[in-house]
Amino acid sequence: MILIPTGHFTYDQAYFYEESVRVADSLRWPAYGPFVSGIQPSPLTPGGMMYVVLSVPFLVFRDPRIGVAWIHVLVALGAWLFERALRKLEVAAPIRVATLSLYVLSIAHARAEETFWNGDLFLFITPMLLYLATTLITRPNWLWAYVAFGATAALSTQTHLSGGMGIMMCLAIVLLLRPRALHVKGLAAIALAFAACYAPYFAHEAANGFPNARLLRTAVPSGSHLSRDALVRCLVSPIMYVSHTEYPGQLLQFWSRDWVIWAAIISGWAAAAMSVLGLVVRNPMKLWGCLVVLALPMYFRLTGREYYDHYVATVIPFVCLIPGGGMGWLLSRARRFRMPALGYLAVYAVTGFAILQAELKRPVLHPVMPWNGMNVGLQLERTQADLDHGKPVRSRPGDDDALIRSILARRVLGKELSFKVNKRYCKAEIYLSGFAAPPPDHATVPLGNNSVFVCD
Repeated sequence: MILIPTGHFTYDQAYFYEESVRVADSLRWPAYGPFVSGIQPSPLTPGGMMYVVLSVPFLVFRDPRIGVAWIHVLVALGAWLFERALRKLEVAAPIRVATLSLYVLSIAHARAEETFWNGDLFLFITPMLLYLATTLITRPNWLWAYVAFGATAALSTQTHLSGGMGIMMCLAIVLLLRPRALHVKGLAAIALAFAACYAPYFAHEAANGFPNARLLRTAVPSGSHLSRDALVRCLVSPIMYVSHTEYPGQLLQFWSRDWVIWAAIISGWAAAAMSVLGLVVRNPMKLWGCLVVLALPMYFRLTGREYYDHYVATVIPFVCLIPGGGMGWLLSRARRFRMPALGYLAVYAVTGFAILQAELKRPVLHPVMPWNGMNVGLQLERTQADLDHGKPVRSRPGDDDALIRSILARRVLGKELSFKVNKRYCKAEIYLSGFAAPPPDHATVPLGNNSVFVCD
């Protein structure tokens, strides 16, 4: 059930996989993280701590699906840490159980495809940050908690810039609940741990004349904006992430005959009712949920980025606090109140399981996505067929599939795959602009973000 065949393993996933395997092989802390999408040539996110975390299973295994399973282990650990954090914050048991139930169901729904993705790590990182933040509140003299918080905060921002929202929320909780916990020694420990995790990046940049810093300037949007669609999706995030709703418009598609749409309508309107109730009743955690919902539009406004769900992954635990409060309030009341809450939870869980079962055979959540079915198994089959053919694979400039198959051939099947591009014989390679002497211009052909064909 974890590895859905209708998922995908395409360029980004192959790139992240390759970099993680390189970390496992070299046992070196990488200087750079994921590339900034939408920019050519692509600058790299400062700091590659994400690849250190993703590399753990590749110390022994090479199959990318083992890496996906490892991410699931981290996500499960994140759910446990989230519950422990709520317990440390002395959240009432009904609200704690309700919020955790909705959180677990929401991440199960969000992970309904086979990918090797950086945003999924936030389902571990943010609960870890929240757990460490509550540790600072309860044990303000424990210096190692501050060091761990600083290192985890560095992992968060190195995974994606949006991780900063989760960090700010956790620090706000500490500041509002126990401001004395943010004493000078603790703040210094956080700052030193954070900086230490960025040391490889600054050292490598300085040694090469800061080429990535120059590229990063081109990645800054020229103007900030916030579309109407992004604003709506931010404000209804407590509904979207504790239901099967993929986009707000689904809540009004009453004419649809698609059972998946009706699963979204029923769970979505039930989540809306729970969210409204969570805002009305006494719930000490709703403040944090409200702060996150208000912070999301500010993030997209300041960064100038379009709305994508993986930018919101870092704050999903906080988003669940609003409907979790409403559901927890109902669970703590008489039977006539508990039944609607349990009914909503049962419908959400059963329809979620049904959707996952359906996804095993055909894509029902995103039936028109161009990458449907491009999973690891299919990519390996195609790569093996190319190798069995015994001749260079016909390709072209900008052929993302070439890098995917080249990486799988080398790392999983132990063979080199060559390509014929514009009548020349080439190999697909990751190439980082500005950090090494480039091959002669006539020997390279553009491929994708930070990759080229190196040709004879």
